[in-house]
Amino acid sequence: MDFNGTFEVSAPADHALRQLTDINWISACLPTLTELKTINENEFEATFKVDVSEAAGKLHIEYLSQVTVKMKFKFLKKELQQVVLEGSGRVVGSSLKIRIEFTVESKAERTAIPWKAQVDFGLLLKFFGQELLVGTANGIIDSVINCISSKLNETV
Repeated sequence: MDFNGTFEVSAPADHALRQLTDINWISACLPTLTELKTINENEFEATFKVDVSEAAGKLHIEYLSQVTVKMKFKFLKKELQQVVLEGSGRVVGSSLKIRIEFTVESKAERTAIPWKAQVDFGLLLKFFGQELLVGTANGIIDSVINCISSKLNETV
């Protein structure tokens, strides 16, 4: 599944790029981060919890309101205007893969950051169905992007 959008921040482009490539800084925007292990300057492992109560309620499995996700992330690109972060891991016994790309563009006194994310839900797609996963994923992605945007505006 593909997701995309753009947000603008008051932080200069070089500052935004530094923050987006800082493992501790960007991992703080993962939902309910419970564990972070830095492997090297380009790789880290993260364990976090995701609220899936809305999707679980629609499937009448209310006891599954939160799931734990364990992923290994790697920066594939840390270039002048582009950051690419890829992650793979497991959630509820299924594989999960994420690739997110940020493009950092200077615009007068602001910085525009178009982003796109590709998510492969593995067998979760069969279990929850595309409609429920799209809604849940949109909520999680919106939360992460809003966190990044807010943090970039705070640090100026």
